[in-house]
Amino acid sequence: MFDPTPCLPGLALCRLHQVQVATKRCLAPLQALWGSLLDALLSAAKTSTGCNSRERLWTVPLTFWTFLSQVLCPGSSCREAVRRAAAWIRAAKGQILSDEDSAYCQARSRLPTKLLFKIWHTVCRQLEQRSTHRWCGLEVFIVDGAECQTPDTAANQERWPQPKSQKPGCGFPHLRFLALFSLASAALLRLKIASTAVSEPRLLAKLWGTIRSGSVLLADRNFCGYAQLALMGQRGIHFAFRLQAVRPRDMRAGRRLGKDDRLIRWRKPSLCPKSITPQQFAALPPILDLRVLRFVVDVTGFRTRVVYLATSLIDPQLYPLAKLAELYRFRWQIELCFRHIKITMQMQYLRCKTPQMVIKELLMHCISYNLARHLMLAAAQTYYAPVERLSFKGTLDTLRHWACALCTVDERPRKKKNFLAQMLYAIANDQVPDRPNRVEPRAVKRRRKHYPLLNTHRKKMRTISHAHKVLAKRAKLRRSLS
Repeated sequence: MFDPTPCLPGLALCRLHQVQVATKRCLAPLQALWGSLLDALLSAAKTSTGCNSRERLWTVPLTFWTFLSQVLCPGSSCREAVRRAAAWIRAAKGQILSDEDSAYCQARSRLPTKLLFKIWHTVCRQLEQRSTHRWCGLEVFIVDGAECQTPDTAANQERWPQPKSQKPGCGFPHLRFLALFSLASAALLRLKIASTAVSEPRLLAKLWGTIRSGSVLLADRNFCGYAQLALMGQRGIHFAFRLQAVRPRDMRAGRRLGKDDRLIRWRKPSLCPKSITPQQFAALPPILDLRVLRFVVDVTGFRTRVVYLATSLIDPQLYPLAKLAELYRFRWQIELCFRHIKITMQMQYLRCKTPQMVIKELLMHCISYNLARHLMLAAAQTYYAPVERLSFKGTLDTLRHWACALCTVDERPRKKKNFLAQMLYAIANDQVPDRPNRVEPRAVKRRRKHYPLLNTHRKKMRTISHAHKVLAKRAKLRRSLS
């Protein structure tokens, strides 16, 4: 029988007794998959004094696995998560767990944030150890920013205020985050959170200590400033950023390295940007040498025809223009990762009502996303499938149902191994079509209902009689005039 276990540590049959002992403590279906990786961290969270020191029905492991299953099932409420956990407890221990969700919400608030960070970094290390793909021998990271909304509570509004363009009571708190992804495994490695008043370059300055020296950072033109590029050069980090629109694009300046390939020199600006401190700005070098490339995108349907790229990889023999153009095209992968984590996993609209729980919810989304990527990488390496072609949504669907089957055969290691092989085979066979030049406009096909927007506080809002009919007539009139 084919052995898929080298890609999932802790499930090998070489230590059969240890596996059988570990599976007898299994409470949740997801624990049958990743218990060997995370059980040690979860059991160490119990303390002798203070929080998590008492013996409770909602222990730290049970709370974590229930929270994880809730995040992996988009749209799942706390009530549904509690009843799912009650079924696990009834099947595993024969005990009865209350259907009230108040105790579960209190247990979630007791989950240590440091524990979630440790679990997240543990999964990231597993992913990075197993992903061996390199671009020209270099490790590549992609960084970009995005936003999500939190419930409209006073605590969330104080921490992450809504945009000033919205009236009070009509909007939601907006949270901005900067994400760092790995190109090889598509793992979400780091996340920096702030309000929308903090710019993305300012958040990028907090990531310098987490990016390894000698690696390559991909980003769009928003990060292509003198200060950011100089700071990366001081830390030995290479970059490939799209050139800012305000920068001159004269390809006759500088030293010629090839066709549409120049080595140019930037001078230090006189004003200090807001993203760094004056002390950091004073330590920057007065001159910065970098390479500027120009390549033409001649694919029908693409929005941009000419792209200017700024990079610190100045050797044209090791890093030719065609290779760098192909590398920058990989930057679009971060948009697909954002779609998976924000739309597929529904992180775009968070549910927790306090800033502390919002941060924990974000961390659980990061953990669940990386665990799904861990499973995709295991399936790709086991059955020699291209990991970039595997369906993320299909992996989540397979995970939710096959995990329950794995839990039923948890005390039968041979059958569990066979089930695991079939689950990885189903994930490896669920591949999306290879359409690199497909054009997908950012437009919505389904029409919205003709209801008026909330333009004042809900308590002061009075329902307008037949307002949707009035708006429909106005829209029809506008279409006829245009």
